[in-house]
Amino acid sequence: MTGEKVIKEFKDKIQLFKNNWKSIDIRIICFFSEQQRKSLWRNITTKVILRSESVNDINIQPGLPDLPNFKAIHKIWAINQLDNLLNQLLTGKLCLDEIEVRYKKRDGSPEFSPSFFKWQRGEKRSSSNDWTYYCLSCRGEYIGSLLSKELDEQLKSLDVPYTDCYDLFKNFLGIDRYYSDQSLIEIIAPLGIRITNFEWVENALKINFEFLPSWIPYDISLGLIYYFRDKEPKRLSKSISLEEQKFVVISDVPKDFQTAKVILRMKGIPVDEISVVNPACNPIFTIYEEYFDKNLELLSNDLSHKGEQSKKFEEAVEMLLYLCGFCPAPFIKYRGNPGRVDIRGADILCISATDENFLVVECTTAMPNRDKLHRLRGRADSLKNKGYYILPVLFTSYSKSELDIDVLKKAGQDGISIIGKEEIITLIEMAKKNLYHGEIYSFLVENVPDSLVKF
Repeated sequence: MTGEKVIKEFKDKIQLFKNNWKSIDIRIICFFSEQQRKSLWRNITTKVILRSESVNDINIQPGLPDLPNFKAIHKIWAINQLDNLLNQLLTGKLCLDEIEVRYKKRDGSPEFSPSFFKWQRGEKRSSSNDWTYYCLSCRGEYIGSLLSKELDEQLKSLDVPYTDCYDLFKNFLGIDRYYSDQSLIEIIAPLGIRITNFEWVENALKINFEFLPSWIPYDISLGLIYYFRDKEPKRLSKSISLEEQKFVVISDVPKDFQTAKVILRMKGIPVDEISVVNPACNPIFTIYEEYFDKNLELLSNDLSHKGEQSKKFEEAVEMLLYLCGFCPAPFIKYRGNPGRVDIRGADILCISATDENFLVVECTTAMPNRDKLHRLRGRADSLKNKGYYILPVLFTSYSKSELDIDVLKKAGQDGISIIGKEEIITLIEMAKKNLYHGEIYSFLVENVPDSLVKF
């Protein structure tokens, strides 16, 4: 595609927003060259940004380098000069008052053969300083050898010093020249609205926005895609007004959605997007189910083993407790720690980081008996005697109704929570709903058979 066609595409795209840009911010770093018996200023980097502020509201950056063979130039033009700017670049030169910067290669062909693209914030990569923009971009001839240590020394000696060339590029142009040894031309038209953050307010989603200075937000809409666990996504579109505020509150949010994508549009053009997780759902659980264990098939299978696969059952219980908001302690797996508190043989030690409650957990795929409960109680006591709040918990793949009554009585006497098949299912549902793990801890305590004793 020729340069003229690429420029036409750029101008067609920005036409929808033309009333929002009032000035052209031109920043050039160039060098002095003698070529074909002519003394020329040649481009190193030219960066042009369309601005929403008026010409008089933009300050020229002071103290820029003005050396005999190296110069940084800052000019502000009115937006009605955009066609003039583009036409000059196509001819291979740009007249800036006292100097003329050339954009032709050594063979005389035009250097400005741009490509056009749209960079959408939130779509690929993003940072808090980025805005969606349309861009004409062109890389030209090799200029790496011009950026020398000698030039660095000259920049340090200026009244307004720069550490080196790269400091100038970053400070003046906002770019990093470490990744390019070619001359560069960029013309950027930023779309001056973006999402800053979101928050939940009384079960409604509040989305906050930010605008570039003097940017006029009009014809703003949101595209909403809600994703659910067991049904098709729900897609909505909402027109919004931001004349007197910089936020919008969405109150009709489905209660059972898992995640949502919020797409910000201006005149139908996407300019930003964010992902939202339902606070009533556990994001860790959602990620685990979506990417690692579809429909919880693996976890459910490992939690149902009886009489065999005890290791897998133990690992599944540890995963379930993690999804419930507890922190399983991996260090108890390490056997070579002499003098440690005697919890030897405990399958899992779980810590509640906020409530300072500990779970000492035994897992069994065999039918539980009194001896197993006795050993679990002893392991819990070794920590309780140190002053910690301890709850011993026995996880079994059997239903409580299948357990011997004598085992349940022993558990009640020793304050041991029994979590069987049905209680495991309940814990999975509690994890899905992202219940505060204090509630889950209370549920575990409530499953101490026929006992009000709380450890």
